[in-house]
Amino acid sequence: MIDTIHICTGDFDIASGADLTIVPPSISNVSKEHVNPKPLWYEGNTLIFGTKAYNNDYSHVYITVKPGYLYINFNPRKMVHQHNFLPVSINQFNECVTLLGQVLSSIGITTDMKSFKLSRVDLCKDIEVDHEFRKYIAPLKLLSPKFMAKSTPTIDDGYYLIANGARKYCLYDKVGELKSKDIDCRQLGIDSENIMRGEIRFVKNSSIQTHLGISTLCELTTIENYSRLESIYNRIITYDFFKNGAYSAKSEILDSDNALIKAIKEKYPNKGLDLFCTHKLMTINPSYTVDKLCELLESSGSCSSTVQARKVQLLDIQSFQATSESTEIPSTMLLHELHSKLVA
Repeated sequence: MIDTIHICTGDFDIASGADLTIVPPSISNVSKEHVNPKPLWYEGNTLIFGTKAYNNDYSHVYITVKPGYLYINFNPRKMVHQHNFLPVSINQFNECVTLLGQVLSSIGITTDMKSFKLSRVDLCKDIEVDHEFRKYIAPLKLLSPKFMAKSTPTIDDGYYLIANGARKYCLYDKVGELKSKDIDCRQLGIDSENIMRGEIRFVKNSSIQTHLGISTLCELTTIENYSRLESIYNRIITYDFFKNGAYSAKSEILDSDNALIKAIKEKYPNKGLDLFCTHKLMTINPSYTVDKLCELLESSGSCSSTVQARKVQLLDIQSFQATSESTEIPSTMLLHELHSKLVA
């Protein structure tokens, strides 16, 4: 369930000669002097200036010092397995936290691991789906997760992301990602091409505190809080991402319209959109009957053959059983599949 984690603290000391690479402040092209230099830490009585300092020598652990703060980005899955497909137990997670403390000490940073606040926590679940990822892109576009009414999803081949300032939802082709990193899926026990990952990324401490009920790394190391993560994930996926099935009516309308347009274009390839819009007008406003529209055409000067042809076309469209004739998989069905599997 746990994936990427970012933590930070302002309570730390750095020893003289610490194993950190310092990025110096930028230099002005005009004055040739450092631009707004800021102190990173004291080394004895000497201030060490820089934009930041870092150490990325340890596998899947990224340590950064910026003025006043120490940041660590890590992925416990990768620390344990060297990839992020398999989950980690509470014991394995706590071993990772212990290792982080040892790494900090080894490079010359002294701190209390209990002081670290959580600034990002990713929860994820991998599911086997019935179809390739691209089949789900159009249905996913129909969703408008809670608190994201004004957010526009980012969609790429095998990837869907929608976000606001505090939270992100990401669904993507997990097999495709593993293969892009030259990881043998068979060695991980994956025998399907259709594995999708669904992630919730909490990217602010306030959001983590509100939804996970914790604020610090130390709180995450308890079995009580760690074991609650799956139920929290399921609740947010159901009520915030899928809005408890509120997508159904919208997706059914879209499926019906898509199928109707395809049926119209198949029979009347040069008049598909025109006929569809006319049909929708009649659906929305029942006062516009076929006979009424024909009367309007006649009064506007259309010849009788044109009026008769349009009457036949509109009556024909009304008889289409578009949805039942469609070979497309209904969006409602695809979204229901994702919802049910992500919270299973």
